Amino acid sequence: MNSICFAGVLALCCGCVFGDTAPVPVADGGKIVFHEFPKSGGGTVASVLSDSDDYGVMLLNDASAEGDPKMVIVVARRYPAEVYRVVSVDELEAVLRKFPAGAQFYRYDRCLVPAGYGLLEDAWEEIEGVMRKCGHRLDDGGKSRIVCTCSD
Repeated sequence: MNSICFAGVLALCCGCVFGDTAPVPVADGGKIVFHEFPKSGGGTVASVLSDSDDYGVMLLNDASAEGDPKMVIVVARRYPAEVYRVVSVDELEAVLRKFPAGAQFYRYDRCLVPAGYGLLEDAWEEIEGVMRKCGHRLDDGGKSRIVCTCSD
């Protein structure tokens, strides 16, 4: 089986949908999971939507090799519990149009190296621009909600 076919089968089995504006299943003990990150000491850690946030957004570089960046934008909302994974700002706009006007989003990331490392530096500015265009705002107060990926 070639690697592209295998990756597609793996994504379908894991419930991941990239480049689609349909929500991804989010069940993990009642928490809304953005992404599972590998921990530096082995294992994984989930980045989950904070209980105090109704909406969140994460920027990932899903590159298979350095120098080959692949943007993935993950958007989560609490009610209804949904997570969307899109690969362009056009797809992001389509998702954001499904949300009620005036939604306040918070930025999510990981410690050490940002999850979007290697993408264009203005990627967050593009995301924020699309949010404003759709009547929403990214209000992180200059801080991201961080999940620690360090070893225990």
